[in-house]
Amino acid sequence: MVIGGQRTTLAALLRTIRAAGGSGRAVDDLGAARARCLARGGTDLLVIAPDAKPALAEKLARALRDLDPGLEIVVFGREVLRNSSTTGLHRISELHPTSRAGLGALRRHVAARHAPESPESP
Repeated sequence: MVIGGQRTTLAALLRTIRAAGGSGRAVDDLGAARARCLARGGTDLLVIAPDAKPALAEKLARALRDLDPGLEIVVFGREVLRNSSTTGLHRISELHPTSRAGLGALRRHVAARHAPESPESP
């Protein structure tokens, strides 16, 4: 799931998530996000763009974590969820979400979550 303000940013983030093997959908309100999470039996990842409304991002993160305590959250920027110190929070603070470096960081994070686990060494 991706939340943010600009459509071009959301589209770039969604393309990157899908290219890395994930699935995603942009949401812009708490009700739609909860319904989607319940319909799918959870959500794999919440990505928050730096232009997301802070109050909505906070409510959304809290509500989805209540439904799925193992939810991982990727946040671009420093202002959104700045008081949150929850586990599973990955902050990409110095990179813009549509820059090559920002999209690369997101791609690596999503790909690592979807990579098959390697067998343990003896």
